[in-house]
Amino acid sequence: MGLINSSWGGTMVETWISRQAFENSDEFKSMIADMPQLSLDSIEKAKDAALLKKIEGKQGSINSIDARTWMNSNTDDSHWAQMKIPEYWDTKEYPGLDGIV
Repeated sequence: MGLINSSWGGTMVETWISRQAFENSDEFKSMIADMPQLSLDSIEKAKDAALLKKIEGKQGSINSIDARTWMNSNTDDSHWAQMKIPEYWDTKEYPGLDGIV
């Protein structure tokens, strides 16, 4: 028998509760009444656009890069950014990025 724990801690439970659930709760509706209504989709799109701009500023347009050329032994990587390792790039080079560059 095996057990896999794939949890990621660090968020408050309230972040996972919908605004509607708070508004329908007698205990919490007064708390949520003064909170601004935000479009999380538009905030996420703006954040993604800013991150993409930063990535493209460091490594060029993603659409102009042919990943197959990276494996060639004669690839000129002299202009590539350097990073001290071991480090987490989401705290150094690309804050907020949880993905691949």
